[in-house]
Amino acid sequence: MSTNIESNSLSKRRHIIGIESKVIGKKNTLIRLLENGGTVEEEVIDNNNCCISDEDLLRLGDIGLQIHKHYGNARDIEWGLKGGQIFMLQSRPVTNLDNSYTDYEIMHELDTAHPTEFEIYSRSHWGENFPGASSWICLQWFWANKNDFIRQGIAFGMNIEEDYNPFMEKMAIQYNQVMWNMSGGVFADFFADYPESKQTQAVVLAMFGHHIDDKDVLQMFKQKRLDRKNPTFRGKINRLYDLIHSLLFGPKNLIKTKEETIEKNRYDLVDILKQKSNSKDIFNTILDNRFFIYNTALKNHGPCSMGSSMKGGILKAVLASGSDNSDNIESDYNLMISSATNVISAEVPNILREIAKSIKDKQWFRQLSDEEALQVLTTGSDESSQKFRYFIERHGHRGYRELDPMYKPWKGNPLPCFWYLAQQMTNEGLIPSVDTFFYLTITEVEALCNGQRDPLIFSRVRQRRRLYPRMDKYKFEEFIKGPEMKPRNFEDRIILPVLTSGMVQMTGTPVSNGSVKARVCVSEDITEADNIQPGDILITYSTDIGWSPYFPLLSGIITEIGGTISHGAVIAREYGIPSLIAVEGACRAFRTGDICLLDTKTQTITKVE
Repeated sequence: MSTNIESNSLSKRRHIIGIESKVIGKKNTLIRLLENGGTVEEEVIDNNNCCISDEDLLRLGDIGLQIHKHYGNARDIEWGLKGGQIFMLQSRPVTNLDNSYTDYEIMHELDTAHPTEFEIYSRSHWGENFPGASSWICLQWFWANKNDFIRQGIAFGMNIEEDYNPFMEKMAIQYNQVMWNMSGGVFADFFADYPESKQTQAVVLAMFGHHIDDKDVLQMFKQKRLDRKNPTFRGKINRLYDLIHSLLFGPKNLIKTKEETIEKNRYDLVDILKQKSNSKDIFNTILDNRFFIYNTALKNHGPCSMGSSMKGGILKAVLASGSDNSDNIESDYNLMISSATNVISAEVPNILREIAKSIKDKQWFRQLSDEEALQVLTTGSDESSQKFRYFIERHGHRGYRELDPMYKPWKGNPLPCFWYLAQQMTNEGLIPSVDTFFYLTITEVEALCNGQRDPLIFSRVRQRRRLYPRMDKYKFEEFIKGPEMKPRNFEDRIILPVLTSGMVQMTGTPVSNGSVKARVCVSEDITEADNIQPGDILITYSTDIGWSPYFPLLSGIITEIGGTISHGAVIAREYGIPSLIAVEGACRAFRTGDICLLDTKTQTITKVE
């Protein structure tokens, strides 16, 4: 049958417009109903002619399209024809159709398309904000709206409306891990002026933690500078205004937006959702509010981050202008930054330490289970309980992987609207459990909320759930190149930088001054943090706010990725903990139990025992 297909959307009405071909079955017998009940088998005399007319075939095809639209998937249909009337007897999903998803297909289903055979990605910066593999909902929620940055490019005179490409991702995605797309996407020009521009140098230090010397990356930046359009005069003015605005008003506007949105207008999406009675309405309301939430966050996040990076560059330039010894610039800068007060992020480990100190019977408290200890702190009336409740009220919205709604923070949920929708979908029987929701794509959630029953969705969910732990463990080199872009975990072999027999030394960028000799604890992610002992030097891939309870125990911090404004760098300076960032390969070069010397003056960590 041929149809008037104009798009791949099932919401478009389709019709059968003709019969393209017929294949006549070669049956030798037929079963006929008897008038008084029962059936009888008869020999087929002429099996070269179709037993149904072309008119009835067209009617059957059109009914099939309606059934397909209703269920949203391929169906195995049983039907009957009597007296010119068509009877639908049964309709069930074709469970073996297109169900052969390989592990490779599932692990790469959200990957960014490669326009060329040689792309360059990087996990720097984003490995801290989105540790490991992100959930399917997280990736599609954060990176679905592609037009905000093109608007900015138009305002700066760098783009025109025709440059908008809905298929070009803002960030690179590989194995569900978020990365910089150094060679394409809307951030392609973000670093293009490096190393020519002082401003871009400051941004690179803030995001990567060191200057870039990779020849392929530098060549990519050079090519981007040659290919891009020159900004218009108006664009230059807009760009200058944006930079000044970020420097002077970024944090102030963030506080102002918080006061207006949350405190004055009492905006709470969950309260809005509670007025809806079913999953479909809840889902549509979330979509209706998405642009407001995203735009509110974006217009504040960018100026704050860029302003912070530029201020760091200005401070270093001031220090450099007053000193003839460039070797001390980093050390002096770290010393100056560490004197800053009222660092909100640094409150977390400080308050946790005060809570621990205020617990009177510490030995009894250690014997409690996690659930019992939480109950004591939540319901108690002593000093430790009061401090704990203050901590939850002030910082409870934060937690490990706080940007991924699949992971619950210390209090409530980072995007409780998703958990509310997931619970409603579970109550309506659309999904078997709440956690199933986070292995769905936005398109699949919409299909289920609209009443479609596609067993292939849950087939994919089962595979995603099985493969997610493997994807979550993948670690990448700082710059990933080429079409394949394998994680470094694919290769177990590593050549260590050996000095003498048994000694290993690696270099990094100092962000907090000091020297310490201590035991090393290698924890690639927070699931291995229980191995930390008081006084350890922590070596990890990256840190976020979820690591805060462990910082008071540490004598040093080493991270493989991270910039000068990363969470680990900020906390290390606040605590005066010696720290190096951008020590690529450290988790593989050292082992828990090694005795190492961390010296920020020589910018090295050395295994000595």
